[in-house]
Amino acid sequence: MKGKKMRTAAMVALITMATFLWAFGTTPVQAAEEIRIGFLAPMTGPLAKPGEDLTNGFKLFWDQHGLKAGGRPVKIFYADSMCNPDNTMAQARRLIHADKVDYIMGGLCGHVGPALAQVSRETGVPMLIIPGADELTKWDLVTTVIRTSGAASQIG
Repeated sequence: MKGKKMRTAAMVALITMATFLWAFGTTPVQAAEEIRIGFLAPMTGPLAKPGEDLTNGFKLFWDQHGLKAGGRPVKIFYADSMCNPDNTMAQARRLIHADKVDYIMGGLCGHVGPALAQVSRETGVPMLIIPGADELTKWDLVTTVIRTSGAASQIG
């Protein structure tokens, strides 16, 4: 159980570091514009508890930093992936088209990675995702997707 919490904490830390790297490259005109982040995690279904832990860690980070990055306000839009690829695609599209997010983070479940990559390929919206499917960053490269976890092919 302790290992799970450490992995979750490490994922949240990695995601937030990438957010800061992206946000610090601002111009004076951008300084007042809010950064709109879409966050996808399983909030219902069999992986709701790890999704809740991931979401709480993400919320905690932003609460501790006053919902600001690089001097810009941050607004976060949460969506339930249900660890279902079809639902994940629908939620990602809603975040992009209705909520007008700048990028999407999260994922958690391995089999939603390709679904998120497909939406990113279609829309050009960058995604920082946890799922470690090789195809996303190796064989069928989607240049707007950053995978934060290892993949099975990387293990010995």
